[in-house]
Amino acid sequence: MLAALALVSALSAPGPRMQVDDLRPLLRTALLAPNGTAHGQLAGPIAGAFGARFKTNNPVLIDVTTEFRYASPGCARLRIEVEQRAVTLYPEESPRDMKLQSTLNYCLDGGPPRTLERRREP
Repeated sequence: MLAALALVSALSAPGPRMQVDDLRPLLRTALLAPNGTAHGQLAGPIAGAFGARFKTNNPVLIDVTTEFRYASPGCARLRIEVEQRAVTLYPEESPRDMKLQSTLNYCLDGGPPRTLERRREP
């Protein structure tokens, strides 16, 4: 039973995470990926600012998933999840894990779709 649980956990875990300075490479990767997903870790000055502000050395993890594709080529509604463990929001509070979820209409050209009509699946 434990072996089966370990296998399921390993299969559902994201692969290696891209090191990114901002979201754009992950958004583009998710749009181009056959499975519509991308997994990254924030790096650079922004990651340092997160760590300093929230008093943690834990990585900022970002997962992007395609919710659906639009009729406009290269455009989709993307779900973005940003997570960091052991975050301290206020000095009097104990550290806690934080997760932010949002959605974004995004195209390969970096802009929004021209129409919100969904792509028809075959």
